[in-house]
Amino acid sequence: MCQNNCNTKREKGEHLSYEDRVKIEHLYNQQDKNYTEIGKELNCHRTTVSREIKKGEIELKNSDWTYRKEYSSKRGQ
Repeated sequence: MCQNNCNTKREKGEHLSYEDRVKIEHLYNQQDKNYTEIGKELNCHRTTVSREIKKGEIELKNSDWTYRKEYSSKRGQ
């Protein structure tokens, strides 16, 4: 099986840097990109991005008393 579409360039087990988390925060919150698009921009797997977003997700209250979820790079790993 050919794996030419693999876009991971990190070594296995390497953690995301703080700069990567800030990029995830911007791409996810402001640009509404999905996990696959963010992973392609950061050269990491989409599962890594989804796990990081789940770790750093916060719940914010809107002015109309509804809640929205956003990712915070400060609450990540």
